[in-house]
Amino acid sequence: MQCISHPLPLIPLAYLELRNALHLAVFRRQITESTRAAAWRRVELDLRSGIYFRTSLAESELYAKAAELAGRLTLVCGTRTLDLQHLAAAILLGAEELLSFDEGQRRAAKAEGLEVKP
Repeated sequence: MQCISHPLPLIPLAYLELRNALHLAVFRRQITESTRAAAWRRVELDLRSGIYFRTSLAESELYAKAAELAGRLTLVCGTRTLDLQHLAAAILLGAEELLSFDEGQRRAAKAEGLEVKP
């Protein structure tokens, strides 16, 4: 496992998606409620310890950038709206890397010149 050299920004959309993904995994019986609760406690600990930091962007700026990306990427990468929003946020925050397991989001980020991990 790689060490994180700097804190990772966590916009409200990412916070919501992370929280919902854990609940969805319980619904799908992929994890138990106790596993979800433990994972969320870890997220909260990581926030308190500075691994993540909460930040936000102006909604109008985020949507404008996502719309711009849609015009370039969706026809060639099949990018979904929420993935465009995540990518737009990364670009607006000056990220050079994007952490994602979603193949469509990874293709779009690479097309925009971001390094994709893991």
